Amino acid sequence: MAGARVIGRHGLRSGFRTGLGGDGGHFGQLIAALIWVMFILPVQADPVLRPRPKFSVENHRGAVACVLFAPDGKVLASWEVIETKFWDVSSARELATVDAGYPLAFSPTGRSVAMTKKRDEKRELILVFDMPPKKAKASLKGHEGAITMLAFSPDGRMIASGSRDRTIRLWSLTTGEQRACLKHTGVIRDLVFSADGKLLASGEGASTTEEELDRKDYPIRLWNIATGKQKAIIRGHTGPVEKTFFSPDSKTLFTASSDKTVRAWDTATGRERWAAKVVALQSPIVAASSDGKVLAAARKDGSILLLATSTGKQLVELKGHKDLVTCLTFSSDGRILASASEDGTAILWETKTGKLKAVLQGHKDVAWIAISPDNKLIATCGFYDGALKLWDLTFGMWDEHQKR
Repeated sequence: MAGARVIGRHGLRSGFRTGLGGDGGHFGQLIAALIWVMFILPVQADPVLRPRPKFSVENHRGAVACVLFAPDGKVLASWEVIETKFWDVSSARELATVDAGYPLAFSPTGRSVAMTKKRDEKRELILVFDMPPKKAKASLKGHEGAITMLAFSPDGRMIASGSRDRTIRLWSLTTGEQRACLKHTGVIRDLVFSADGKLLASGEGASTTEEELDRKDYPIRLWNIATGKQKAIIRGHTGPVEKTFFSPDSKTLFTASSDKTVRAWDTATGRERWAAKVVALQSPIVAASSDGKVLAAARKDGSILLLATSTGKQLVELKGHKDLVTCLTFSSDGRILASASEDGTAILWETKTGKLKAVLQGHKDVAWIAISPDNKLIATCGFYDGALKLWDLTFGMWDEHQKR
């Protein structure tokens, strides 16, 4: 049946006619039709890309829990429980291994990196390195508990650190001194600078499960960076505030909480703009597009909701994962949402249409996913397999694929 090797839109049927002689009769036509429906049509109807990784590294000593591109896109950091490795993106060469880890933050230029390290059984300190990291140029000490969050100010001159000691501390990178200590009533769950660098927003949670069950008020605080004073305290959430995002113009603050709501607040007045109830919200797996137009929120059934930031209304529901979503991130142009899951896959979605564009497979589970600033590379890591994978996915190739 040499003719059956010709597979095209009409090639399979013509091949069966050749192989069976003449027109092949009704039996040949029936078999050809069945194969066409069962095997060929599904392939032609599936526009989803399933690429292979550009490279894969499995020499970490422990579970890899986080990957992060430097802002210039030239370096990739992978963090495991024991240490952090830094990789040259172009050559996949390991640049450094540092005995420090998450939370980790790159400066806006990518020339510096801040990481945390145990000081003793209870306390942690912050180490600041020039890139690639070799010897720390600053050691910031002051917190009396584990550090939960790190963030550089937009101008790169300051670091904000949040801790289980219920404080945020502002550090000058010029002097290495602590500029301010901002006190909270709970453990710091998240913090973020506004794009103009004038404000800092912080969300808090409970120190213990018992406290979380008893407590019904979890305020968000807005801080004036110039003065180090609290500008406003915003109330409304009844569960720990896990995620905070500013709009690009700094006029709106978005928050996500374990109370299963996502909310928007006016930063000038502290008033609530809208509140969206997300059934089975898997907090804190929430992300915001860089243009400030879309929020993505994961649900406990593996689905993802896209919300309009102007109204809080649902735009689309994304279904594809078969287990919990572990991480969400948008491309820098906002066109693509990437999701990672415990089902061992990472999925790339088209934000505008909600279409599933690509599935990345190869991990036992995917703990984290990151997109390079130029939107050409994607990094994934597996918690249980201890693997780091880099995928070469230029977004232009998706457009070409759709034209075929």
